[in-house]
Amino acid sequence: MTPGTKIRLLREQKGWGQEVSAEALKVTQPAISKLESDQTKLSWEHAVKLAVLFEVDPEYFYDSHINNYNYNQSPSGNQVVSPQHIQ
Repeated sequence: MTPGTKIRLLREQKGWGQEVSAEALKVTQPAISKLESDQTKLSWEHAVKLAVLFEVDPEYFYDSHINNYNYNQSPSGNQVVSPQHIQ
């Protein structure tokens, strides 16, 4: 999945228009449209701002092998579970 597609999907999940992302990045709505359609490359600076907006890790936008980051909001933090062996 491309960075632009990930941005668009996260924005749509929130039910937001492109104006919300544009305001967060201090750019125009057409600039967001180009970003979402991958006509413009996502800078690290913008990735960090979008990560804050969408509550994801900035690496999410660049890692094509990971389509979902799950953040556990419990006080104990994220938990790692040992793999189970199925016999």
